[in-house]
Amino acid sequence: MASNLFSPANTNGSTAQIAAIRSVLNRLEGLVRDNRVEVRVLFGALRKAR
Repeated sequence: MASNLFSPANTNGSTAQIAAIRSVLNRLEGLVRDNRVEVRVLFGALRKAR
């Protein structure tokens, strides 16, 4: 499938597919970033509670 992704015959479909993949990756990156912040806040609260 990877070889078909970049073939000239599928340029329009590939462009849309790449855009969709980038969109999913951007959302995933945002979730990971949010979770890191939340974990830091929680660990900070635990340290202060001790």
